[in-house]
Amino acid sequence: PVPALVPLTLIWLGIGEGSKVTLLWIGTFFQLILLIADDARRVPKEFIETGRTLGASAFALMKDVLLRAMLPNMVDSLRITLGWCWTYLLVAEIVASSSGIGYELWTARRYGKTPEVFAGILTIGIIGLASDQAIRFLHRRWFRDTSVTPPDGESFDSVAERVRRARTRIISEYGGQTVLVVSHV
Repeated sequence: PVPALVPLTLIWLGIGEGSKVTLLWIGTFFQLILLIADDARRVPKEFIETGRTLGASAFALMKDVLLRAMLPNMVDSLRITLGWCWTYLLVAEIVASSSGIGYELWTARRYGKTPEVFAGILTIGIIGLASDQAIRFLHRRWFRDTSVTPPDGESFDSVAERVRRARTRIISEYGGQTVLVVSHV
């Protein structure tokens, strides 16, 4: 856990920005890697198999198939780790800093200034909520077409039945080559 590493960062880096950044990096980087690995595992195997069938190189598979399929979930993962980052920032500012909201909050606590403590808590909450909502807004704006909605007046069941009956044909283009892929839904 990150709070257990605070004494070491203080010894090695002292009080200041370097120790704060180090604690934030340690606290979020490894969790983010695990979340992104899960995002990669959730990419449908059919996407990768289709890319291979169409002759994509390993780099093209990574860039054009895997990364594009993972990107919406990666932004969500970044949003989650941003919340953790705020928590670790407060810990770092309380223990390893001489400035910042966490430091001011801790100083107000030390002198029994309850209104200032509440003001600090409210400020942190507003900043955290604003940053979370900003990333949510960007996610909706960047990935509008990733949600599935049926055409007006149709239910999901009728769309699924129509797709089953038609045995959807998907025409895909890759590298200038047009390939007909028949999906058995």
